Formats: sequence, C-alpha cells, structure tokens
Amino acid sequence: MARSVTLCLPLLVVFILFLSRSGRCFVPMVGVSLNPTDQDSDDNWTHGAITRRALLNVAADFQSSHLDCDVGDLLDVRPDRIFQEISRLFRRCYGQVVSAARFYQAALQIETANGCVDMNFATKKLPSAHFDAERFVSGNERLLELRTQVLTAIHQGEYEAARVYTGQLLHTLQDFYSHSNWVEMGHTEPNEGLAVPGADIGKVAGPDTPTCEDCSKTLGFLWYKCEDNILADVNQQGLLTSGYSSNQRDLDGNLVPKPEGGNFL
Repeated sequence: MARSVTLCLPLLVVFILFLSRSGRCFVPMVGVSLNPTDQDSDDNWTHGAITRRALLNVAADFQSSHLDCDVGDLLDVRPDRIFQEISRLFRRCYGQVVSAARFYQAALQIETANGCVDMNFATKKLPSAHFDAERFVSGNERLLELRTQVLTAIHQGEYEAARVYTGQLLHTLQDFYSHSNWVEMGHTEPNEGLAVPGADIGKVAGPDTPTCEDCSKTLGFLWYKCEDNILADVNQQGLLTSGYSSNQRDLDGNLVPKPEGGNFL
C-alpha cells in the first residue's frame, strides 16, 4: 500500500500545481530564480533550480501521459532556461490561449517554501531539516510527517498549504543527497527508503565511528577545503554520514555537539 501511494506522489504534485487560485496575479521573471537566495547560472543547481526542474518534469510527464502531447527532449534544459521551457510546454500542449501564469504562481509557493527552510528560525539550524549531524532517522521522520501533511492538505482541499508542505519536504529531501555521503558511496539512483513508511534508508555511522579527516586550510584561519575527506572505510561499508554545522540545535533546543571523527561544515 505504501508503495502504491509513493508512486502517486508526482501526480499529486501536478494536482496541487494546477489547482492554483486565481485571486492573486503573478507575472514570472522568466529565467530568474523565484528564490531570492539563489544565484542561478548555466551549471548551478541550487535548491530553487532543482525544485523548478522537478516541477518541469512532473508537468511534462502529466502532459505526455494524459494529453498525449509530444513534450520533446528535456534532458539538457539548464537551470536558467526552465521557465522558458515550461512556457513552451504549455503552448505546445494547450495552445496559445492557455497561460502558464497560474502554474508559475503555484511553483512560486513551492519554491519559496523550499528556500524558507534555510531562513526560518525554526529550521535553519535544525539538523533533521537538512540531514546534518547524522540525524538520518529524525530527518526521515520529518519527511514522513511532511508527506502526511501534504496528503492531508490535498484531501481537505487546502492546496496552498499542500504546496508549502511540498516545498519544505523537497528541501529536506534534496539536502539528504547534498549533505550526506550517498553519492560518494557510489549510488547513482535515489534512496527508495526515504519518506516511505516502514522502509529502511540504510546503515548510519555510529557516534564513535571515525568518518572523516580534517579539512585543509587554504587561506589563513578562515577558509577550509573539504574535498575527498570521508574515510574510505565508511563509504566501502555503506555507512551514511553527514557533516556538523556550528550552533545547531535539536527539536528540544539542545545544542548538537560534534563527536570525534566528524567535521564542522
């Protein structure tokens, strides 16, 4: 049952995107990030760009499968061209008389909610919101809770709330891949256990397990270079690990200390 619901989540994202209220008008700045914290370029995949790309993908999948529309090749669409590509999809699949403005408005809500996870006082220093400090269990619990909130909001017709929860969920999900060593372990596919009730997301390094070497200083005392500093044994054993950021606190407000063998981000 959980598996079947999980497979429907992309369709639910399309559902909450297209059910956008028309009470407010949003005219997109095509090619410019909706998230003020982003600095998009041809090869810079920020949280905002990744989110926009996901929305482009689900829109294209919906139009291809439900409208029998030829969406063309989307493989090489770069971050600063995503909105132009969405406009092209709408013209190709719906004709010139249909505007993508309401889709953009819904995308704005999702992308803004995504960016706010890094700026909101309650989540910017919360390890579970970013899969930091090896908080993989609590990070996945957050994904499961947000997933439930998305589905509940949709069932209750609260589509704006569903988009906010979706943005928050996507931020934490994206951080799993950018803040952990999942890619360094050699994985090229998503972790299928994330946000799936009862699923296993993998083995996590223990608090006493050395995971990395010290970062090297590049310019005096301020700048550090942290590349390829995860211990080979950690990746070979398939142990999940992630970095520690200073002044992070858990849900109870307690400081999250860095154990031996870990590095501050």
